[in-house]
Amino acid sequence: MTARVLILAAGQASRMGRVKALLPLPLGAAGECCSALEGLARLFRQLGIEHISVVTGWHAASIEPAAQALGLAVVRNPRPEDGMFSSVCAGLSALAGGDPALAETPVLVQPVDVPLVRSMTIQALLEAHAADPENVLVPTFVGQEGHPPLLPARHLAHVLRHARTGGENGLRGALEGLPVWHIPVADRLMLPDMDRPEDYERMKLLALRRDVLRPDEALELLRLHEVPEKGLRHARAVGTVAAALTKALVQVRRTKNLGAKGVTVPNPERAPELAPDLGSEIASNLGAGRGTCRDSGPGSGPGSDSGVGPDSGFGSVFYADLDPDLALAGGLVHDICKGEKGHEAAAGRLFRHLRLPLMAHLVEDHRDLTLSDDHPITERELVFLADKYCYGGCFVPVRQRFEQKLETFGAEAAQAIRGRMERALAMEARLARELGCPAGGQGVRGHDQDCARGEAPQPPQPAQSPQLPQSPQSLQAGQSPHLSRPPYPPYPPYPPYPEDIAHDALAALAVQDNQTQGDGTPFAPCPDKAGGGAVLRVPSCPGQGGR
Repeated sequence: MTARVLILAAGQASRMGRVKALLPLPLGAAGECCSALEGLARLFRQLGIEHISVVTGWHAASIEPAAQALGLAVVRNPRPEDGMFSSVCAGLSALAGGDPALAETPVLVQPVDVPLVRSMTIQALLEAHAADPENVLVPTFVGQEGHPPLLPARHLAHVLRHARTGGENGLRGALEGLPVWHIPVADRLMLPDMDRPEDYERMKLLALRRDVLRPDEALELLRLHEVPEKGLRHARAVGTVAAALTKALVQVRRTKNLGAKGVTVPNPERAPELAPDLGSEIASNLGAGRGTCRDSGPGSGPGSDSGVGPDSGFGSVFYADLDPDLALAGGLVHDICKGEKGHEAAAGRLFRHLRLPLMAHLVEDHRDLTLSDDHPITERELVFLADKYCYGGCFVPVRQRFEQKLETFGAEAAQAIRGRMERALAMEARLARELGCPAGGQGVRGHDQDCARGEAPQPPQPAQSPQLPQSPQSLQAGQSPHLSRPPYPPYPPYPPYPEDIAHDALAALAVQDNQTQGDGTPFAPCPDKAGGGAVLRVPSCPGQGGR
C-alpha cells in the first residue's frame, strides 16, 4: 500500500531559536547523526514510500536546499504566519495538481518536530487504511493522540473547502463530520515534539532508544496482541525478575569496574541513578556510530561536522552496561507469540517486522541458549534465566522447573529437557559467580551481604501500570479526535508487579542448591500445583497454570 507524505517544516521556531528541521539527531541507518528532516525521509523510504513533499515557509532558504539534496519535493507556503493548517493546505493543494496516478493514495501529515515516530506506527496506519479506506486515521498510544494522521484521498477536497470557508479550528475543524478512527500502537515516541531547547535535549536522549521498547510500550503491545490473563501473569513475573537481576548485576559491575563501557543498550535517562559519579555526562556508547552528533549551532544539518565532544549534548561514556527497563520490557514480551509453533522464533520475526531488531535479539532464544565465556551477560541472558524461574506467576527453582517437565513428558523428550536444564543451570551458576554468590549459600562478597541471609537486593520499582483503553473504536460523526477524547470504556488495569518473585530469584542465586531457602528450610510448594512450584515469603500464590 503506497501513500504520500507531507512533512510540515514551515514554522518560525521562535521558541526553539533554531531551524528544527535541521537539528541533528542520531537517526541514521547505523545510529549516526542526521537532521530531523533526513531521519523522517529515511523512515518513510524504508517503508517503500517515495512520494514525500516538504512544506517550507519561514526558513525556506535553509530547509529547501537540504530537502532537495535528499531528493524530496518542496512546496512553499506563501503565508506561514497563518499557522500549521495553512501549511497543510499548501501541501494538499500542490498534491492535487500532481501526478494523477497518485490521486487515490492517502496522505500522511507529519510535523518535522515529531521526528521519532517508529515504522510500526506507519505500518499500522497503512494496514488499517487498506482494510477500510473510508476513515481518517489517528494513531494513539494508550488513548493519547499522536502523529501522523492519515487522510484518505476522498477527504482531501473537504479539508481544502474548510480552509476556503475560514478554516475555523484548523485541521481539527476540518475533520469534524468526517469518520475518524483511532489506531492504537505501542509507540510512545510518536507523541513528543520539540518546541523548546529543553525538548530537543530530551529528544536526543529518546532517539538513542528508538529501536527498543519501554516497559509501558511492551505492556501496550501485549494488550494489542490480546495476551490472556494467564500469559500476563507470567509476563509480568518474568519482566520483574529480569529487571531485578539486571539491577543487581549493574551494581556489581559499577563496583568492580567503573571504567567499563557499555556493551548493550543503556538507558541514558537513568545514568544519574546508576552511575552518579558521571555528573552531567550521559550515555552515548550504543555501538558503532551511536552518539556521534555534534550540535554545531543554528547552521547544523546535513553535511555538518560530527563527533563526540563537550558541545554534542550526548557525552561519551556510560559505565553501567545494562538497563533494567530494557530487561523488564524484554521479559514482558518474551512470550508474546505463545501458542504459535516455535513461539520464541515467531517473536523474533514479529519484532523484526516491527523494525525492532534489538528486541528480537532479546527474546528469540529465550527457550534455550548458551553463552561463551568471552561474552558478557546481557539483558538477553537475564530474560532467559528469569523465564526459567517463573512458573505462571510463581517462583520455581531452575532444577525443579525442569524436573516437572521430565515428569510430564516421555522418555523421548528427556534428553533434550536435561540438556536445556544443564544449560540453564550453567547460566545461573555464571550469574551467581559474577554477583558474588558462590555455590553452597556462602553469600555475597562485596556489594550486598543480603544474599548470605537468603534475602535479595530490593528490585527496581516499575512504573505505574497505565489504564489502557479498548481499541479500536470509531468516533461518532461530528467528533474530532483533536477536540475530544473518544468514549473509551476503562480497560482493566494489569495486576501489581509480583515483586516478591524477584526477591525469590535473587535468593536462589545465593544458595545455588535450588532446593532450600537461605536458612536451609525447603521452599514451600506453590498452591497452584502440588510440588509444581515454590515461593519465598509470598503469603499466597493464586491458582494459575504455567505459560
